Amino acid sequence: KAAGKIETITYESMGYKELHITKQQAKKLSLELKKTHAWPREESLLLAFPNNDGSFTLMLNFNLEDKNSFAELTTKQKVGDYLTKNFPDLTPIHTELTEAILHNPTGKFATLLTTPWYSGDFAVLIGDAAHACIPFYGQGTYAAFDDVMAFCKLLDEHNGNWGKIFPLYQEERKKNTDILAQLSRENFQELRDNSRSMHAIFKKKADTLL
Repeated sequence: KAAGKIETITYESMGYKELHITKQQAKKLSLELKKTHAWPREESLLLAFPNNDGSFTLMLNFNLEDKNSFAELTTKQKVGDYLTKNFPDLTPIHTELTEAILHNPTGKFATLLTTPWYSGDFAVLIGDAAHACIPFYGQGTYAAFDDVMAFCKLLDEHNGNWGKIFPLYQEERKKNTDILAQLSRENFQELRDNSRSMHAIFKKKADTLL
């Protein structure tokens, strides 16, 4: 058997650009520190993640191609019009965001499912090499560490018998990581499409209250 044969690889229609807001810019925008901020829009989603120094790392999620996409944002005028229409509350930093959107690389989101994870008793995959998922459930790194913990436990139980350890490790972990990939995609859809609805906002407030 060859390790890492691709079972499925799924690309999202949206990609992302990583942007940055300094501590001073965050104060200018009155962003609350140590909180994640979200600007869900009909065709895009902007997220701001707090850093320890008071700055924020932003992820602008937008369609990759066709109408209303990164492919259309090719000039300062087009980017400026897009920001003015969708994020008017960020007007004080539109100039900085425009430059970043024009020059920062565009990333893609992919969900990777593989089988088998091992090659005989010679090699085995751990973490994203076996089960890369999109980052909208916040558990990708944890899943990789969980792989290691499960693997070490089996290593102790079977005294280095790789022929037993590798298939047992995949059997234990793959069912969990397949579910994680599904949850990550579902939560991306929730953030992107449903978080603008009054029902979703009410549900969020009720969850917080409970």
